[in-house]
Amino acid sequence: MTATFLPGTTIAECAAAYTKMGWSVVEIPRGSKAPRHGGWNTPGGYVTSPDAARKTWGRGQNMGVVLGPSRVCTLDLDDLENSRGALKAVGIDLDLLLDDETAVRLIGNPAHAKLVFGVPEGVELSTKKLNWPSSVKAGEMTGIFELRAGPVQDILPPSIHPDTQQPYRWGRPFWDNGGVPPLAQVLEYLWTDWDKYLPRMEAACPWAPPGSSTPLKDPTTQTVWSASFDDFALEHGLVPPPGGWIGDGSLHRCDAAGPDGVVGRNDGAYFLHTDEPENGGIQNWHRHTGMQPWKPARGNQVAQTEMGTNGSQPGTAPVKTPDIMVLETMQTESAWDLLQRDIPPPDYMIEGITAREEVTGTMGGPKEGKSGLSVQAMLSAAAGRSFLCFPVPKPRRVLFVTAEGSERRFKERIIMFRDEMGLEERDLRDFHHVHTKGQIRIDNPAGAATILRLAQGFDIVGLDTMYALLTTVDENSHKDFRIISSFLDELKYSEEGKAVWLLHHFTKNAGGEGGVNEVRGAGLAGYIDSVLRFYKRRKPAGTHYEIRFDLRNEPERDSLLLVRNGSLFALAPPKTRVGTVHVVQVIEDAGGQIQTRAKVIAPLMEFTNMGERSCLDALARAIRDGKVRAVTRKGIAGKSYYVPSSSND
Repeated sequence: MTATFLPGTTIAECAAAYTKMGWSVVEIPRGSKAPRHGGWNTPGGYVTSPDAARKTWGRGQNMGVVLGPSRVCTLDLDDLENSRGALKAVGIDLDLLLDDETAVRLIGNPAHAKLVFGVPEGVELSTKKLNWPSSVKAGEMTGIFELRAGPVQDILPPSIHPDTQQPYRWGRPFWDNGGVPPLAQVLEYLWTDWDKYLPRMEAACPWAPPGSSTPLKDPTTQTVWSASFDDFALEHGLVPPPGGWIGDGSLHRCDAAGPDGVVGRNDGAYFLHTDEPENGGIQNWHRHTGMQPWKPARGNQVAQTEMGTNGSQPGTAPVKTPDIMVLETMQTESAWDLLQRDIPPPDYMIEGITAREEVTGTMGGPKEGKSGLSVQAMLSAAAGRSFLCFPVPKPRRVLFVTAEGSERRFKERIIMFRDEMGLEERDLRDFHHVHTKGQIRIDNPAGAATILRLAQGFDIVGLDTMYALLTTVDENSHKDFRIISSFLDELKYSEEGKAVWLLHHFTKNAGGEGGVNEVRGAGLAGYIDSVLRFYKRRKPAGTHYEIRFDLRNEPERDSLLLVRNGSLFALAPPKTRVGTVHVVQVIEDAGGQIQTRAKVIAPLMEFTNMGERSCLDALARAIRDGKVRAVTRKGIAGKSYYVPSSSND
């Protein structure tokens, strides 16, 4: 028996549940698929509250969702089989969309199908329809599929289908499993460039007479479409390399981008590009397996170059995937061969803390200054100036992605840093920023693609903050973290590699003693290459700041104490070199005893302006030299008290 998934036991409870999802639900007469009352798609014509929904439904009516105000859209497949052919003509595998584990499918007529998606933030969509000439009646058109959005509605379960007299149902209980997924990236491309792709989908009609499709708006377009690489080669007079084309597969999309660029992609594992064979240097074309495979999640088979436009400025070039070997060509390597291979040392953007192809996390509490510290670090990298005590080998191109605060506040901060650091025009021209205005999310394919496009041409990419760049992903879920890590991997390995500077928050009650585990988010602490833990210490004598380091390349780095002069952070000048005498003095000032090592170190750091590791070393020396003793109080297991050795305790 086919499972029936509904968000409620009655149609009234289902309607109430839909409104709780933020959907606008409209009343439809029994035996119909469309509303009949005036103004049904305007405020007041639909229901938005659970109480009103329970009062409205229960008399046998059907119901639908008004797509526009509900921020949802649908792929409505009126002719399922021919929709496959039409979408295949533009490189979209419909079965990947239908079979995706996150797909939300509305089931009614078995010959049809409908998928529901969330509309991306900042995107406004309108309904698009693909019609083919009727194969039955000359001169008539028949609907193949629709991309539906805006002031239209789609019928909702458990409404009764007027033809089959069976209730509509859902393919899975999405309301309990993450909700409606965001619009698949390939569908967003198709939607927003509908006029560009429409002629190819119309031409895919098997019975359409020649010349019946919509003419191309741009007859000089460089995009070519072929059924296979052999067809592509034949069309363009390309000479097969020795041994013929590598592998097999259909060509989804190919851009004739010129003799030196990537020009195509087929099943996600191969590229067409130019080559310089040894036989006289004649340019040749072949499928190449030395590039990253295209991920098929939710049917992302439109070429990634669709995201960019040609240009020489950073952030405008087409996205280039990293040179990661695909499974078909991956080979093992012996330890001996590894030792013979020359692997360059880390290419540091800021010595010791951030390097190319690595992620550096700056973690701190809210409103404590980690964004200011990060902007100072990125401006230092752009200007080629030392950051605190860390040298910057040479000026770098920096992109800082801001997802919090306002552009006005960011501009004010840049002005203050410019004046206080003495930055010149050439320094500021290498520091770029983009404010997302809440429209870019890295867990949304379109948002991730946007950042990858904007990041082209930069050495360092700052992301402020990770939480503000997420929409549906749960940062505390190990499963969801894979989405975050996949994006960060793609970013740091793109082009020639990038350093990624990621801002994020601590767990609750972080004070410095939890180490790298104070970093919030499942799996994040283990993934990041280097962590700067940033603390704001408020004391009666004044506020100071501390950075504690967890560096993969320099594990013994001592912590730093900072002061803030205007906007700039600077090293707090040491008051004195920490020694055993200072350890004894701190304990005596506290009444002759201090419980736990942490409570010794904190006042010792404040007293001397020295780092945590230096103070820990001083405490260890004081114990070793007999200046301080660790004693255990009766009845308090595992609790050590530190007292001067002169004490009678």
